[in-house]
Amino acid sequence: MNSGRIAIIETLRGKGLFCDADINFARFICREAGPDAGYELYLAAVLVSNAILVRKHICLDSTMLAGDLNSWFSDLTDAGQGAEALRNELRRLPVPENWLEKLAAHKQVSGTPGEFKPLIIKDELIYLYRTWQCEKQLASMIKSRCAGIDPDFNAGAIAGRIKAVSGRFFSGSLFEQNIDWQQVAVFAALHNRFSIITGGPGTGKTTVAAAIVALLFERDLLLRIALCAPTGKAQARLQESLLAETEILHCRREVIEKTLAVPSCTIHRLLGARPDSEEFKYNRQNQLALDVLIVDEASMISQSLMSGLLEALPPQTKVVLLGDMDQLASVESGMVLRDLCLASEINHFSPGLRKAFKVAVNDGMPELPPATGTSSLSDCTVELQISRRFDPDKGIGLMASAIKALSAYPENMEIDAIIKTACSDSTAQVSISSLPDFRKGGLEKALSELLRGQRVIMGESAEKLFPDYLNAENVEAAYDIFRRFRILCSHRRGMYGAETINLLVEKIIRGQHSFSDFYKGKPVMITENCPMLSLFNGDVGLIWPDKNGRLKAFFPGRAGQREDGFFSIEISTLPMFEPAFAMTVHKSQGSGFQNILLILTPDHNSPILSRELVYTAITRAEKHACIWSSREVLAASIRRRTRRCSRLQDYL
Repeated sequence: MNSGRIAIIETLRGKGLFCDADINFARFICREAGPDAGYELYLAAVLVSNAILVRKHICLDSTMLAGDLNSWFSDLTDAGQGAEALRNELRRLPVPENWLEKLAAHKQVSGTPGEFKPLIIKDELIYLYRTWQCEKQLASMIKSRCAGIDPDFNAGAIAGRIKAVSGRFFSGSLFEQNIDWQQVAVFAALHNRFSIITGGPGTGKTTVAAAIVALLFERDLLLRIALCAPTGKAQARLQESLLAETEILHCRREVIEKTLAVPSCTIHRLLGARPDSEEFKYNRQNQLALDVLIVDEASMISQSLMSGLLEALPPQTKVVLLGDMDQLASVESGMVLRDLCLASEINHFSPGLRKAFKVAVNDGMPELPPATGTSSLSDCTVELQISRRFDPDKGIGLMASAIKALSAYPENMEIDAIIKTACSDSTAQVSISSLPDFRKGGLEKALSELLRGQRVIMGESAEKLFPDYLNAENVEAAYDIFRRFRILCSHRRGMYGAETINLLVEKIIRGQHSFSDFYKGKPVMITENCPMLSLFNGDVGLIWPDKNGRLKAFFPGRAGQREDGFFSIEISTLPMFEPAFAMTVHKSQGSGFQNILLILTPDHNSPILSRELVYTAITRAEKHACIWSSREVLAASIRRRTRRCSRLQDYL
């Protein structure tokens, strides 16, 4: 064993390049291997762990490595002399020649996938056994569910009903000469046992979900249907949206009542998550008693969680995934929704489905595009293309569409054109300003000018944003003002991270001389699920005096939960929380605001900066999105596409 090179790797743990788990796993593998262990094995173990735990890949792609470990840490975020010193250390760690051949000789490594060994080599990829097994099982379960149509489906029985049930949305001149992809999505979900409905904000995913549930109950009132989402906030928003859509459905009263009563929960709660355990109550041996499951915000679901969810469902259960494949991926390993969408022929269908659709939706709509390939997901994936929130030719809609349309490796001129268009946006929906200098109080001054109304943001006076909510007559009015605007940060920590911005805004809002932890108007965002209090990770409330003048935490009630719209709890009973003037873009997923300010870190090498992050951030805004960033950093962010190594797309 080359102890010198291994010692260098272990010193990099304290310098932010490897985490404790990476080093401990590599030590474990080499200890199990005994005298045969060497630098090749240690390097494979430490990099596989780093790839999965830190970079969120499913496996390590050995083709990403060349020469030395500078090829793996090409996005070092340190600057100046510190970065160069790390580069020098990494130059002393070569990638061995014929590395995979040498690895295959170790008893801890299998060159034959399926053989039970800690590390698995598949082509030029190195897996942990559990991630290899998970990926194969997930692909197998999806292919099995995609085989054949729903046995209870009858195209003639729903003829005309899709448009009739949601006539307010599935009608109008907008679709007279075009395909109404909302109707196609509803039809596909009824036709298939497994379906994916993707689309950007405002394209009607929850409208489609409501129609699916109602039409299924029209077929059978005894169906066991459930809704779920990765987070408590997303689950609550799905349920609220579904209830709102239900009000305009054209169905029998008993169908409406059943739709209103459909249960909703987080995926972890649905599966019966156990404290301090990765095992769920419901699994392959103990499956859920469900006929239909609709899953929202599927882009946030990791590969392991998606696998666990499908394992816990009987083969005959109909599964519908909703989500935006262009949004940020899961905070854990994998990007399942995007892999599934890329593996399918989106909006292209087999002769059988096209014929059945014509029977069910006979209103002069053009023929559906034919599928040409052999994807396992043929017929299963529909992308909703028309947003009722954004105009694709103006402002936010134009910038979002342009980002989505970029190739994997765009030319500089393409990115420059997007930024130039945003900078000259005549609608004032998007604006880009230089990032204020943190030094000498530049950032604090800029925030103060913004929040105190001395600076106009996105065509709207800043005095209508945060400060005014403190003067509201009651908590309902205060919350209504507060929720119109949010500061979104690319990072959680650092000079421009959400934690720092929250401290600065709190200082500006409250003044220099207030020291109480709780005060009238303090916004709090829950960071853990607490079902007993009906509070979930991501919920935002305000500290506000009750009618007796006592400060309490007020939260908007779930639909049907409180008649007055808000409920309060004692401050002493609050679950874990953090201030909510600013949040990370990741935390904002599933939320919507009238206006947002996006602050990007000045470090253009940060792997967190990506086009998915910019797209997700600007589409949180309904009216105006302001970006504080240098042009160089914004261009680097839009250029960088999130890539997570996986074979799931290939398997499907």
